[in-house]
Amino acid sequence: MAAQLSRLTLAPKAPNHPASLPVLVALAVSLSAATLWVALLFLGIHLSVWSTPDPQRAESARLAALAPGEDLDVELVARGERLFARSCAQCHASDGTGVAGRGGDLVHPSSAQPTSLPALTDFLTATHPAGSAQPKLPATDAASIAAFVRSLEKPDRVSHDRLVLARLNLQDAEREAARAAKRAEKAAAKELAKSAPAAAAADVVAPDEELDPDMIADGAKLFVAACSTCHGTDAKGLPNNGKPLTTSQFIARLSDENLVAFIKRGRDPGDPANTSKIAMPPKGGNPAISDDDLDCIVTFLRSLQRAAKAGH
Repeated sequence: MAAQLSRLTLAPKAPNHPASLPVLVALAVSLSAATLWVALLFLGIHLSVWSTPDPQRAESARLAALAPGEDLDVELVARGERLFARSCAQCHASDGTGVAGRGGDLVHPSSAQPTSLPALTDFLTATHPAGSAQPKLPATDAASIAAFVRSLEKPDRVSHDRLVLARLNLQDAEREAARAAKRAEKAAAKELAKSAPAAAAADVVAPDEELDPDMIADGAKLFVAACSTCHGTDAKGLPNNGKPLTTSQFIARLSDENLVAFIKRGRDPGDPANTSKIAMPPKGGNPAISDDDLDCIVTFLRSLQRAAKAGH
């Protein structure tokens, strides 16, 4: 018995915390990683805010760097850019740096050139183009060209972002004006056809009439969005669905006005003239399509029919 008690007394005690040490290490590593992640996230957010461009701040800085009255009207600059390319670039180059023997450098003007915007506008209105038989520039055109020339001298005088938007708006306005002119031309032809029986039998669109490329491009996009499900993206039709339109005599015989009316109305499957017996929804199922959009789609179809007839 004494020997047994002696062995129990002399036996070493087991340590109390060997299993808890790895847990503590893992916990410390986890806390360190979490702390580092939060710090990096916080730093990343601040860096992102700091590095992200602020258009309003950039615009404020641009305006602050200009002298009073130096900020230019982007609408004038955009319009002047178009006018300059048509009327001035031949002598002064498209970038305004001048062409030897023709026109001087407008980006780095001489002391003889008017410095203020109103003075340059008056100069262009009164004297340009000097020594030529061309008429003088209208005041509105001169003001636009003057604004563009001033933007060449100092690009910071105009907001780049607003100028891009003004260019797009000008393109849209010019395109709409061209479409309006086309509509007016067709309306005049229609009125003329009423008083001329021989002309009344002909299509409003003559076979050799030039088609507006912008309307063709817009019509192609609208056709794909509204009509291609049945007629295919190339308008050549789909099996057991929409008929080919590129060679359709039905389309060829209709005037533009009547074809627009047909697309707006659609065709029921029970219509005796509907040989496919497949419903054609009004406006291709898109009620948001406007009459101008339909004009573009018709112009696109005319271009396809001409290409098919020419064997392209």
